[in-house]
Amino acid sequence: LIFIYAELMSNIKVVKFIDKIASYIIKSGGVIVISCVALIIFMIFQVAFPLFLGSSISLSRPAFDLAVKEEIQVIGLSEYQDSYFTISRTGVVRIYDLNNNEKKPENIPLREEDLPLIKINHLSEDVYSAHWSDGKSIFFKITAKSVLEGGKRINKLKCESIATITVPYLTATEELVSSIDFEKGEIVRIYSDNQKIYVNLFKYELDESDKNLSSSTAEYTIENTSKSKLFLSLGANGEQLWVANKTGLLARYIKDDEGFQLKEEVELKEEISAVGNVYGDVSLLVAQTNGEVNSWMSVRPDNKKKKKSIIKAHSI
Repeated sequence: LIFIYAELMSNIKVVKFIDKIASYIIKSGGVIVISCVALIIFMIFQVAFPLFLGSSISLSRPAFDLAVKEEIQVIGLSEYQDSYFTISRTGVVRIYDLNNNEKKPENIPLREEDLPLIKINHLSEDVYSAHWSDGKSIFFKITAKSVLEGGKRINKLKCESIATITVPYLTATEELVSSIDFEKGEIVRIYSDNQKIYVNLFKYELDESDKNLSSSTAEYTIENTSKSKLFLSLGANGEQLWVANKTGLLARYIKDDEGFQLKEEVELKEEISAVGNVYGDVSLLVAQTNGEVNSWMSVRPDNKKKKKSIIKAHSI
């Protein structure tokens, strides 16, 4: 058998047949590799080429009038882009169906009393807080949920209350910020009359269905030595507070067991006109009267023993 096998392998026809198959395989592999490279180049060109063309904007859906003529405080779009919502100055959430422009919006009043809002805070992707002059604050979220309607399953925006605070302010509010920490079950509400900064801390049980908070677990004040207009910005989890006054003083506070403690401050050259948190709560956007908009953040110098300091991170 070994002798017969050796004779077959030495046969010229068999060797040529194997070589022919190998040649086809190599050629096919080369064609496949070249085709893949060509496809990659085409995909890169398809993505990069529009960058060299002029930009244009077009409406994907026709514009239509709001159902009620009123002052809008917040407007948002669902993640599925099939509905949007507005929050009016009177505290009414209206949910519109983008697939049916003639359909009347769903109206959801945040509270029964008809009082104007003094502030709405956007706390996270779908969580908001609304505040009224009588001290009432409602924390709520607007999320898309799958529901069965007319035999079809569709996505609808729903407004759900998280917690309600009924603690009056100690003074008229010129600036107001808030936050909610779902892991700790803690709410922070901070307001100012430009003379002092008032801090309210609230605790709630995570398993409570009706979170009506009528008293705070801690209250204290922070003095405003400059007596000028204040701008406040609070981190999403309520741990970091930025305080800026119109004259250009910018300060950062960190919350511990005893309240918010001053950590760093810096004097800016120009007056401040507005501040706003950047998502991530690491840096703060500051607009100044000279037209500049800069981001500021607290960092530790190269020498780790030194305290952190506030530095300008970016200029816009």
